[in-house]
Amino acid sequence: MIGKKGLLRIVRDKEGNIFLDPTGKKNGRGAYICNDIKCFEAARKRKAFERSLKCRIPDQVYDSLRSHIEGSSDITDVLNAGKAEKEAEKEAEKKAEKKAGKEAQKPPLQKENHGNGDKEGG
Repeated sequence: MIGKKGLLRIVRDKEGNIFLDPTGKKNGRGAYICNDIKCFEAARKRKAFERSLKCRIPDQVYDSLRSHIEGSSDITDVLNAGKAEKEAEKEAEKKAEKKAGKEAQKPPLQKENHGNGDKEGG
């Protein structure tokens, strides 16, 4: 049986960033997996990370984790993949909020009265 030290810990922090925690001590919701590509693929197929972390995991994060497990990437690539995806989502949200704020500032359209209304004394 593999102990905690022999497992990889994937974390989702309060800001929603998803990253690999090599120390096992970072704050946030964590999920553990053995450092084996077969375990990783099975967990991805079953959506085990999404259930454990209670969020959708972008493909970019999965790709970075896969590269790390296969030994072809540095740990910082995995750490940065989840953060970059989250930053892009935040930027899109800011743009949407800004657009909604501009539309809320527009004055309402006023109906024009062309004299077709009720006339007194007819």
